[in-house]
Amino acid sequence: MCLVIAVLHAEHAEAQFAAGLEWVAYRYESAASGAGTSSARLRPVLPPASTLRLELGGRGAWRVGVAASAAAADLELRDGTATVTSDVGLLDFYEFQLEVARRLVRLDGGGTLRGTVAPLLAIWDEADGARTVLGAQLGVELELPITKWTRLALRGTVAVHGQPLPPSLTEAGFEAESLLTRAGLGAGLRFMFGR
Repeated sequence: MCLVIAVLHAEHAEAQFAAGLEWVAYRYESAASGAGTSSARLRPVLPPASTLRLELGGRGAWRVGVAASAAAADLELRDGTATVTSDVGLLDFYEFQLEVARRLVRLDGGGTLRGTVAPLLAIWDEADGARTVLGAQLGVELELPITKWTRLALRGTVAVHGQPLPPSLTEAGFEAESLLTRAGLGAGLRFMFGR
């Protein structure tokens, strides 16, 4: 939080706001494995998540922002060479992030490469109730100008967060991982306001 306040103070004199809409594809590693000698693996599968992003920055190197994402998730069961996906939207996925970004490189033509870090709060809602987990995300973002007030944003991320699947997995013969890891690729448009 202190870092966020420092960034806001440093950038206040020439503040610029940005609002963006992105689509992010996430890939999770195994969330649970079959107990004993079973080779079964269970993991969440998400379609591209719709993400709304709001940012505050300026002409300096730092930006801060918040993001909210939503998607309908399924579960994928993989056992040896066979893979079965629920395909019925078993889980509703919501995620909120508070992100700090720092410019790494300014490219010719006005493009910018940034590094990002964000704590995250994810809500997984399913039949047994909603589960809330905390985590953290690191990423890189490439922002390319389209017009004076419009940008194309491309990003890649890696994240780790708590186990969102219900404890009843153990009753079904699975051993749940305590932490989940995921990779993400996203693209979207960003609209700039201010100086």
